[in-house]
Amino acid sequence: MRISKWTMALAITGLWSAQNAAAQTISAAAAEYDAYYSQPASPSDQAAPPAPMGEAAAAAPAAEGGSCGCEPGGDDCGCPTCCNSHCGFERCCALDCGDADTVRLFDDICGLECRGIKVYGWIAGGVTANGHNPVDNFNGPMTFNDRTEGQLNQFYGVMEKAVDNEGCGWGFGARVDVLYGTDHRLTMARGLETHRDGTNKWNNDRFYGVALPQAYFDVAYNDTTIRVGHMYTTAGYEVVVAPGNFFYSHTYTHQYGEPFTHTGVMWMQRWNERLSFHACAVTGWDNFTFPPGNTKGSFLGGATITSEDGKGALALVVTSGEEPSVTGFEPRNYFSLVYSRKFLCDRLTYVLQHDNGVQEDGVVSTVGAPVQDAEWYGLSQYFLYQLNCCWSAGMRVEWFRDDDGARVTGLGSGNAVAGQSFPGNFWDVTWGLNWKPNDNLIIRPEVRYDWFDGAGNPYNDGTDTEQFTAAVDVIVQW
Repeated sequence: MRISKWTMALAITGLWSAQNAAAQTISAAAAEYDAYYSQPASPSDQAAPPAPMGEAAAAAPAAEGGSCGCEPGGDDCGCPTCCNSHCGFERCCALDCGDADTVRLFDDICGLECRGIKVYGWIAGGVTANGHNPVDNFNGPMTFNDRTEGQLNQFYGVMEKAVDNEGCGWGFGARVDVLYGTDHRLTMARGLETHRDGTNKWNNDRFYGVALPQAYFDVAYNDTTIRVGHMYTTAGYEVVVAPGNFFYSHTYTHQYGEPFTHTGVMWMQRWNERLSFHACAVTGWDNFTFPPGNTKGSFLGGATITSEDGKGALALVVTSGEEPSVTGFEPRNYFSLVYSRKFLCDRLTYVLQHDNGVQEDGVVSTVGAPVQDAEWYGLSQYFLYQLNCCWSAGMRVEWFRDDDGARVTGLGSGNAVAGQSFPGNFWDVTWGLNWKPNDNLIIRPEVRYDWFDGAGNPYNDGTDTEQFTAAVDVIVQW
């Protein structure tokens, strides 16, 4: 099995070069996985408590060589107006944005509230412009905003009863998610929304349809939870639910390198305040059918460790099992590492993700050539800064290598590059803003530049190796 050890070593070196690695994870693999999806929020919501700004702060004299009344380089400034760990470098202030107050349509229905049942969701849609103005109206292999036109990406509804045992005694819960929109076709599971041959089961429309990405039951006892059903994966940083992402568009890693959903049994264990585990017996990647049918069993598991100061986290998720290949079902092994860290009074968030996957007998490179293994891997970095209580700015840089041309292709009927393979390196840089004037509305403008180094032309109807897009979407939570 070919594993690119140098990419893993590079990622781990970058992860541990920062001190106090590992704190409050933004990865969906955290112990608070269920709470994360139950309460989707924009990254602009994540604010730290304010620094005290009273009369004592105003009267505090500045030390010679320091800007906040303490010695330069000290670990603790000891001054209410200094938020950095090094005096004299720069002063910042944490934001006091108050508690989230999202207005939900069904929050005041007594029959639901007294039973602990919540019904909520959101509507997310946007428009994308492509500098090439492609004839097929597709942005090559880019997703979820894959069309150069307006899209209703998600009309999303959730009904759930979260486990509420507070870590003590027995607790029971359940959740069902329903998604309508253009994003449904990028997240469908074999045997549920599609037939075994991949044809659509529920929907006849070319772009719009329905998906059921989650439907599960939870049984908890103290700090242990058992989940049974159909659920989102715990791998990676980006997620399907629109309010859980900073950017409108998604990385190649998220679309082509990771699973979206699993079906099976998940065990989740909170070991202590800093360490949690989970392990699953599932039916594979994006597959709803059960053995002994056209499927095999797989393992999914991971761990998350958080740092003492609560500002960083390191999450590892691995999957292993037999998945569809050129010759039938062959082993697929995959891992995802996500490191996150907060700086500057928790206003700056840095995220580094490294993925690596290998599928045995995954590709035939050319007609008549022997079957060979397929490998994919990459690095993604995020820099997210909260400007104020309403505005956040972000940048994302990704490198994704489809080593054997087995993963990335055009998606959707009419896409000029549908079914084509592109062995090589995909690069993309995205700059964006999040504007949240209130807790129910998020507007996300972005600009993005993609380029490809390898065999083929994935952009502009299959004629170019680069593309520039500008997009904006609106999320209204209900």
